[in-house]
Amino acid sequence: MLTFYALWGKGIFLHYDEWVGRGLYPGIAMAHGADLYEPSMGPHVTLYGCGSALFYSIAALASSPSGAIWFGFILNVFAFLGPLIYLLNRLFSSFSSSKCYSIYVATGASFLILAVLAIEPTTEGILRLHADLPAFFFLMTGLCLFDIHLRKKRGYWLSLTCLFLTLSFWAKIPTLPATFFPCFFLLLRGRIREAIHFILLLGAAFAFTTFCFTLAYGWDDTVFILYEHVKAASLWDDRNDLFSGPNSWTRRTYFEAIPILFRFHVMYLAEYWFVILSTFTVFIITLRSSKESHWDNILLNLCLIYALTLSSCLAAIAHFGGAENSLLFANATGFLIVLMGTITIASKSLPYGIFLLLTWSLASLLMLPLVRQAKSAPDNVRDSPHYQAFNYLRSGKTDVYFGWYPLSHIFHSGEIFSNIEVPTWAGMTRPNDIDYSEKHFPPNAKFLATGSTGYGSYVLQRYLGPLKEVSAPPELSNWRLYEAVEKKEP
Repeated sequence: MLTFYALWGKGIFLHYDEWVGRGLYPGIAMAHGADLYEPSMGPHVTLYGCGSALFYSIAALASSPSGAIWFGFILNVFAFLGPLIYLLNRLFSSFSSSKCYSIYVATGASFLILAVLAIEPTTEGILRLHADLPAFFFLMTGLCLFDIHLRKKRGYWLSLTCLFLTLSFWAKIPTLPATFFPCFFLLLRGRIREAIHFILLLGAAFAFTTFCFTLAYGWDDTVFILYEHVKAASLWDDRNDLFSGPNSWTRRTYFEAIPILFRFHVMYLAEYWFVILSTFTVFIITLRSSKESHWDNILLNLCLIYALTLSSCLAAIAHFGGAENSLLFANATGFLIVLMGTITIASKSLPYGIFLLLTWSLASLLMLPLVRQAKSAPDNVRDSPHYQAFNYLRSGKTDVYFGWYPLSHIFHSGEIFSNIEVPTWAGMTRPNDIDYSEKHFPPNAKFLATGSTGYGSYVLQRYLGPLKEVSAPPELSNWRLYEAVEKKEP
């Protein structure tokens, strides 16, 4: 009950999260047949990979923004717990012949890990509607499928592994190095022919997904959104603290940024030395194990994923716009290694009944911080931004364009309008290569509504002319409204 109450509170808070549409809106737009990448004409939908949109597209079955947010949140929970329960069940099934015991203890251990990751600042994004959880889900599902392949020795399991690994890249690019973890595993096990076979299959999977997505959204547009505009922001944060400190942006190429990346590795070591030490220890133990077991294989693959994602995650946090969630893939995997290693030792040392009781007790105890947060959650979602926007449109009013993720528009009329996050970020790096003007507004819309921080109200003046903030009506208390002072010709 503690777990469900804590998750309920997280779900309520999610409705008030200013960034909730970042993962959700592209998924809903994809389900409605939108062109996700159209910088020259619009509507502008997303700056993230279409793998994330594919993951959340099922939320389009909802009939309102609030329903879609709940749908996406529940999807996050099951997508995180599903692969984790599978991996933990594989562990406990090697220690116990009782399938029921294995499932019970694997479920309890999964909730324990969920509680830890939901508290840690760099991994709490697993419950947010962002591109992080979809990419992590595809990556962990790829690990599960690879484990099945190692047992079944069937080629189609390896093909499915490659497909899910490529989808993790299409959800968020920093997972790209981790898509090669099966190759390194097979090489470490001396299975060179299988490693070559995997590389060929992975290349085919990348070619297939690239063909499908670029056929749907255009090669040039996809490259511009996912690569060129990011490359143009060649700013790196030359600071001396991993997460904070004065921003000292310097313009450098990736090669010139190598010293900065080295410094970020050192700062990471100072902050998370216990994760690196635990991962290195587990890696040596599993690599030198005289009797190769499925659990050794899983832990070894997790160590490889951690090592492969760490540098790309640190590059993401050092690059312009990086935040704590940039470390999610590395740290989530690292904490899995620490916790699974600890669970392995405890499960071998304690009687079954005591270990089962201890696992669920610790899971309940670690849920208490989330329960405390849930107690402060609003009683309902009626005052949440997207609930307000949807009701405003349903009342027949058409004078406001809810550009900060137009979820309310797409659920109200089925029409797809531009998400102002796209011209805001692209306007900082390649302002002349993206089109945005009042022609992107819905018919009769006079005001642009953005989030509580006024996101985009400065950068968008390049396209809309001077913007003047106006008072929002009481029914839109969680929005900020702006009006163009002078009409600017597109």
